[in-house]
Parts: sequence; C-alpha cells; structure tokens
Amino acid sequence: MSAPLHLKTLAPDEVRFILERDARLLVPVGTCEQHGPHLPLGCDSIIVERLADDLSAEFEILRAPTIEYGVNTVTTRPFPGNASVRRKTLHRWMNDLLGSWEQAGVDSFIILTAHGHDPHQEALSTLRTGSASRSQSGNGAGDA
Repeated sequence: MSAPLHLKTLAPDEVRFILERDARLLVPVGTCEQHGPHLPLGCDSIIVERLADDLSAEFEILRAPTIEYGVNTVTTRPFPGNASVRRKTLHRWMNDLLGSWEQAGVDSFIILTAHGHDPHQEALSTLRTGSASRSQSGNGAGDA
C-alpha cells in the first residue's frame, strides 16, 4: 500500500498529475466536542482522518485537509474545549470549498464524517456542486 496523498503536502504539478489519473477527492469532516471524560475532543476528526488516510493510500485518491469543526449537539452545560459552527456555516463553507476544488479539476467528492448529529449530517448531505458528483459516508460511529 502506498502513502496517503495529502493535498496540503503536494506541489501543484503533483496534484494535477493525480487528478488527471483520478479526479476524486476525499474530504474528511470532524468535530471538536466532548464524548465523555474518557475520549479526546477531536475523536470524530481522528476517526475520519484515519479512514481518509487508509482510503487514500489504498486507492491512490487525493485527500483534502480535515475540516476540524462541525455542528455539535446542543448541551445543557458548556464543556471546556467544545467548539461548534452552525449548520448554515458548515454548509456554506463546504460549498465554497467544493466549488473551488471543482474549478481546479476535481469531478467527484467523497465526504467522510463520523458525527451522526442530524444538523451536521444535513449540512453535508445538501451540498451543491456544478457538475461534480458527491457521496457521503458517515453513520455517527463514535458519537456519545
């Protein structure tokens, strides 16, 4: 198995060559929220980063940097370190990113998330592209 193809570590010519061979892009989307006292705040991000790295290496697909923040579950009390964005914010940010990547030659997006919160899933499942295809993977595994 080869090493993951991390977009942020590659030169433009390397990215162009990879996209000419396979124009798909893996986009891992995590969160920064509590999952109990025993787990790190970024466990959703850690899960999708590992999955994205494994898929990128196995299938030689380009992998985007991880989106570290998502739409968190509303809690009755604040937890130290939690950071959330609104559904609309995540949706707009992702649409902007997908549009930029599509203009640069990506024709298919694979969105990965381990966070099952409905507003988070909704923000990711309603993304729009010009002509690129999009698929989403995530079942909330790891949510507390």
